[in-house]
Amino acid sequence: MSLYSDIITKLRADVGDFPIRRNETADGDAATTLFQLQSPKVLESSYTIKVGGTTKTETTHYTLAKDTGQVLFTTGNIPASGSDNVSFEYQSVNLLDADWVDIINQVLQNLRRKLWVELVDESTLTTVADQVDYATSGIAADI
Repeated sequence: MSLYSDIITKLRADVGDFPIRRNETADGDAATTLFQLQSPKVLESSYTIKVGGTTKTETTHYTLAKDTGQVLFTTGNIPASGSDNVSFEYQSVNLLDADWVDIINQVLQNLRRKLWVELVDESTLTTVADQVDYATSGIAADI
């Protein structure tokens, strides 16, 4: 039985959506709290953010919106003034895992609609539209 992560890994390979390692720097100015990464789709658990060479902790020092690539430093943790003193190391992709899960679920829903449009119980000649779980004990064995 495949997990979503296994399926996503296979789909990424099939369409060439391989994670790309990114290294970016920015200048702190002791006032700017919001930084925008160049590649907005940040792969989960693939990033490290440093200020002045010190690794910062997500939710304590900053928050990262992985779908938009926006890094917001929390109050009291705004990067001090300096040239290239804020560094972002991360992997970007075209579609996040959540995007792939949405696509997979949409495909499954479309297949369900095509496969389970209508079922005819030939013993009673009744139909059931959009039936996903159907008690087959009352129908002929060859259906």
